[in-house]
Amino acid sequence: MRIAVVLALVMLVPAAAGHATVSASDLALNVGWSQEPPVARAPNGIEVVVRAGYDAANASALAGSVLYKGALVANLTFAESSPGRFEAMFAPPHSGHYVVLLDGAVSGRSVTASVALPERAHDPLPARSEGTGLPANLPLEAILVVLALVGAALVVARRR
Repeated sequence: MRIAVVLALVMLVPAAAGHATVSASDLALNVGWSQEPPVARAPNGIEVVVRAGYDAANASALAGSVLYKGALVANLTFAESSPGRFEAMFAPPHSGHYVVLLDGAVSGRSVTASVALPERAHDPLPARSEGTGLPANLPLEAILVVLALVGAALVVARRR
């Protein structure tokens, strides 16, 4: 019984939690980061996956732009990496939330959409504690291990 409940719950979780699904024309588009979690100032991309209505026989030409706090930060040109999957390179310049504006055609149908990416880009460096220069969330055990290693290195250095 418990296994059936767990399996049912797992099946309800979306495959890419950092993606948003939008409708444009009669298409269902899943839009999100190419690599999750996104890290500010690190190479990444925006991907658009057609979940319903894709027809490879019709032309696709998808472009877009990325907004951060309402300001334009990048223009995107998407390339079809596999049938129904479009990708554009983008390195988020700041930590925070981004909005992708899509414009163009997929499978011969017009696409215009605004998508707030649900997953925020994170700062690559951990927050620092005031005055110590150490990461704020560094566990005490890690600090003690570092101190023990430094102490051992000093003992070895004195013996030489």
